[in-house]
Amino acid sequence: MKKTISTIIISLLFIATAFSQQKNIVDTYLTANKKVKVEFYQTNDLYYSEVVWKAEDAGKDVNVGDILIKDLKYNSKLQQYDCGILTAKGKTLDCIIKFHNTNQIKVFMKYGFIKKEVIWTRV
Repeated sequence: MKKTISTIIISLLFIATAFSQQKNIVDTYLTANKKVKVEFYQTNDLYYSEVVWKAEDAGKDVNVGDILIKDLKYNSKLQQYDCGILTAKGKTLDCIIKFHNTNQIKVFMKYGFIKKEVIWTRV
């Protein structure tokens, strides 16, 4: 009986630890239009995304080496990355990122009252 209870307690602790762990965004993603690849990296407790590849027809407003998203911070209570700043087409947008599934992230952008969400895919 004691062995069974011990096994159940250890299993529950393992499951709780697995669910409380942060999903790691650090990787390379293909944007929704499939014309730009960005690589997320971490500096201290903040996350950034840098353009590492762009298609020839991607447009002039983004270049390899540009920081597309900056100052993302992981919010463990909401299990999302928030407080980010996304720069696109000369505009600065508020940015929140959530995991859609294990290989995709939802990028939520807000500029005033205008909101948009897109899905980026891990490559």
